Amino acid sequence: MIKIFFDTHAHYDSKEFNDDREIKLNQLKDYIILNSGTNIESSKSSVYLANKYDSVFASIGIHPNYVENLDIKKTISELKNLAKNKKVLAIGEIGLDFCFNNKNKIDNKIIKKQILFFEAQLNLAKKLDLPVVIHSRNSRKETLRIIKKNKNNFGSIHCFNYDNEFADQIIKLGYYLGIGGIITFKNSKELCDTIRNIDIKNVVLETDTPYISPTPFRGKRNDSSNLKYVCEKISQVKNISYHHVKNMAFDNALNLFFKNKRYDLKTS
Repeated sequence: MIKIFFDTHAHYDSKEFNDDREIKLNQLKDYIILNSGTNIESSKSSVYLANKYDSVFASIGIHPNYVENLDIKKTISELKNLAKNKKVLAIGEIGLDFCFNNKNKIDNKIIKKQILFFEAQLNLAKKLDLPVVIHSRNSRKETLRIIKKNKNNFGSIHCFNYDNEFADQIIKLGYYLGIGGIITFKNSKELCDTIRNIDIKNVVLETDTPYISPTPFRGKRNDSSNLKYVCEKISQVKNISYHHVKNMAFDNALNLFFKNKRYDLKTS
């Protein structure tokens, strides 16, 4: 297999690609892309894109910011049905987001609902033997508590931006660090220190397309071709070759998302 890049977190169903989605995905046909759902509608869109493009796969799930008005039993049933498609490789984007708009006032009702959905989706992934893609924002302590509680899950921490202590703990629990454009930012010292101190075998690459474009394209629409800038920065931080980072991250992603042999790249 030619090792271009494996983008482990993207949102090509986003409206930002409404004018050129087909053109862009055809340009990226040599990349493996995991398109991540954030609600039922985008999860369905992710499955649609996965069915349409050979190199695109789907991750389905409910982002914590979308759980407030949902019925958990109905939602889990819908996700379970979507997961029957063999190109669904993970449950995600799921997790916790404690960044609240009302002057950062903590909303305990929403926190409780987020935790309920997070654990329910972890349980679904466990039953289906699928990895999870976890979103964790301003919720380090609670994210770690829930991951520890659900010991039999595995996956990646999307858009990882915590310190070395947290990284060490989640790696021991079977998780990869999803590293994207943030590591190229000037204020990414803590993340750079974390990456410097962990083994590259614990890293997967992502873009969060169309968001979080790396330097030098910060503020512009992101896409998977920008993974090379993330790869370059990691190679600089760790003082190892670009190709070693690229190949290891690619293999790590294959090991994580094709672990259960649901979809065979060699024969499909």
